Amino acid sequence: MKSQHTSYHWIPPKLTPNPNLANMSRVRRIIDFYARLPRGPAPTMSPRNWVEQYKKTFFSGRGKAQPILHAIGGLIIFGYILDYYFHLRSGTSWGAEFRFDLKISDKSRF
Repeated sequence: MKSQHTSYHWIPPKLTPNPNLANMSRVRRIIDFYARLPRGPAPTMSPRNWVEQYKKTFFSGRGKAQPILHAIGGLIIFGYILDYYFHLRSGTSWGAEFRFDLKISDKSRF
């Protein structure tokens, strides 16, 4: 086989300085910056308040229903507190009305 030579085989490589050498210092700064960054997973931080503690305790994992049950229980307790507050505010008592009806019925017997 006869080897074919084209003109680019005879042209010597460029001996002029590489135009990207000016960017090498910038690339070196970026490499140094990333080399100084910490490696590995981030350290775990301890919870600072009760909300973060609740999140860590009850929201870790898939499919946990405890936060939903806590929300439902909280709404029930909040509704009971509101009902009790407005009951006391109105000044009427279910027990007093019931006793009053019994007294009237007791007097009618005599």
